[in-house]
Amino acid sequence: MPSKTEEYKEENKEEYKPEANSSTQTSARTEIFNNAEKFFQNNDYISAKPLYIRLSRYKEGTHDISYDLALWRLTKIYEKENEIEKALLTLDEMLSFRKNTLPKNRIKFTQLRYHFLLTNYNQAKEIKKDIDEAYKNNSITLKELYEYINETTQSINASYLIEELMFLGEAQKYFVFIMESQLNPENQLATDRLIQNYDYFFALLSNTSVSSAFKKKLSIALYDQLTKFNQYKIDLIKNENSDSSLNSTSVFYDYSIKKLKILTEGFYK
Repeated sequence: MPSKTEEYKEENKEEYKPEANSSTQTSARTEIFNNAEKFFQNNDYISAKPLYIRLSRYKEGTHDISYDLALWRLTKIYEKENEIEKALLTLDEMLSFRKNTLPKNRIKFTQLRYHFLLTNYNQAKEIKKDIDEAYKNNSITLKELYEYINETTQSINASYLIEELMFLGEAQKYFVFIMESQLNPENQLATDRLIQNYDYFFALLSNTSVSSAFKKKLSIALYDQLTKFNQYKIDLIKNENSDSSLNSTSVFYDYSIKKLKILTEGFYK
């Protein structure tokens, strides 16, 4: 039975038709990639997309750096087009190779977020198991953990606000690992990132253009996720017998208590 990626390629044969081999193929691909990157960096995704798609045409069994990076860029473009399923299929293709230019765990963190956006919670649970196992086995360093989780929480897709908040709630587990560590300045930066993202959602509660029904739904979700953070902190302290009084979680803990109070008061108005 063909995979979803194979089905997508079959439906889009022109996009995935392999290029002919030539002695100048590598230099030509490098030039195409550089041009695509210029468009991408200038937020001209319409112009960048066909170039990345062209680079994703490859001879079966071989691929180069520009191929990997083109697929990675395509996932970001598909997300901006709200084609999350297509972005996931592209990530699946990247993970199908034994070797990748990008670390597999970096790809998996983005995969985890996309599954949350699509409410594929069973698939997300399996990916989270892989990530947890990699962290447990020291296949992911704390610094890498910060880089991956920071990357996946840098932007919030306005078309999936509740889903983004659910992902943030799940990602808090990894934020706690970093915030409780002695890794500077990442422990403080992780705190700043978490507060910044929660502030974004709380600002929606005072936005007059947001419906009262959605505000109620958002308030409940915020309460649940902030409560989840405090449980993650308790679990970590219990498991590692750590004293968090001097660590960055204390800053966010104080923030969460204030916000939970605001939410609770709002429920009774």
